[in-house]
Amino acid sequence: MPAQLPDAEICTVLVAEEDDTLRGAIAMVLESDGFATLQAECGADALAILEAHRPDFVLLDLNLPTLNGLDFFRLKAGDLRVASIPVIAITANPKAAVPRGAVGLLRKPFNLDEFLRVLDGQRGLGRGT
Repeated sequence: MPAQLPDAEICTVLVAEEDDTLRGAIAMVLESDGFATLQAECGADALAILEAHRPDFVLLDLNLPTLNGLDFFRLKAGDLRVASIPVIAITANPKAAVPRGAVGLLRKPFNLDEFLRVLDGQRGLGRGT
């Protein structure tokens, strides 16, 4: 997680991914495209960061330790302070459907162009929530 909070004018993304290398790579790509990032390696940390920092949207691996993606969605939906923050689910499961509460689904491995197109479509979605 960055040492200080990102600038309010920059779209902030919470990247919740258990794999350190992938999480770092996603954050690096996002930051090079003008996003600010917050990072979590498990579902419990992701929920705590979501509540504390209210990012503009979340990239959430569905297979996180301590609190999986589906439990994350259930708890997020029950908290009116964060319920409206958009979430894009991430999974390596080729048969997974878009989970209830998600605005989209990205499958691993990512195609960089598709990844950036999906994220640019989400830029600013969470503003004013």
